[in-house]
Amino acid sequence: MAASRRLMKELEEIRKCGMKNFRNIQVDEANLLTWQGLIVPGNPAYDKGAFRIEINFPAEYPFKPRKITFKTKIYHPNIDEKGQVCLPVISAENWKPATKTDQVIQSLIALVNDPHLRYLYFPFPSHPPTLPPSLSSLPCFITCLSFFFSFPPSLLPSFLPFFSSLPPSFFLPSSSLLPSFPSPSQLSKVLGLQA
Repeated sequence: MAASRRLMKELEEIRKCGMKNFRNIQVDEANLLTWQGLIVPGNPAYDKGAFRIEINFPAEYPFKPRKITFKTKIYHPNIDEKGQVCLPVISAENWKPATKTDQVIQSLIALVNDPHLRYLYFPFPSHPPTLPPSLSSLPCFITCLSFFFSFPPSLLPSFLPFFSSLPPSFFLPSSSLLPSFPSPSQLSKVLGLQA
């Protein structure tokens, strides 16, 4: 029951501070292990919407991290099609029991407002061992292109700065190649990245 006491305290703190980017918090008082709320991002591409999330706390909380799932569809490179979030602060290897829920929510809002290529969901679990080191980030690059070309056209201008911050090992085709650039699945097939 230590988890319930801590969750009740954290819930009261979040409700008291009135986070403007996390609203409509719904919690069944009989089951404090599941929370729902709306993330309201502040930066362009996402500032026109609100996204329902679900936070699931394990019975071993705070010794095991919570899991966050987007229930509202969102086109974002750090969130997969099932709504699972790639957020370092709640990963098993980075988890610290002292991390509070409001800190996690602030990290989530920051991630939605400012996508990070370092924490992408990869469509390919691994690449062939024969892939040259200079192309070792190619699956990530293909993921970036896949996300980029699947965004609604109105969102594309907002993500251009995000692509300009690629690490040096990444490469992007010149803009003259983009209109005829092969799809990510075609490119991965040509490069032998599909099983």
